Amino acid sequence: KVASRTSPAKVEPQEWILCTVQKAVGSKYLVSDDDDHTGQNTYTLATSALIALPLTEPATFTRAHEHKEGTAVLAMFPDTTCFYKATVAVAPSKRRER
Repeated sequence: KVASRTSPAKVEPQEWILCTVQKAVGSKYLVSDDDDHTGQNTYTLATSALIALPLTEPATFTRAHEHKEGTAVLAMFPDTTCFYKATVAVAPSKRRER
């Protein structure tokens, strides 16, 4: 699974969607949109337009698994396969301490 930027890098807002890598095509990758069950929405993208996502979640979460406050991240809209740019406001471990 990868987060894929399907809009040009200099266009704002950037569009990022959840995709599955199908195969390597030279120095690029053919990816398919995970929200499209017809298999029609595919993209051939450079590695600069892809972010590899972890295949599994850690069994337990520790501070080593979280991003620090102020870190730029991609977050996923609920019940979708679309990402948006966000900034970590409060780390989960600090939220539990309050």
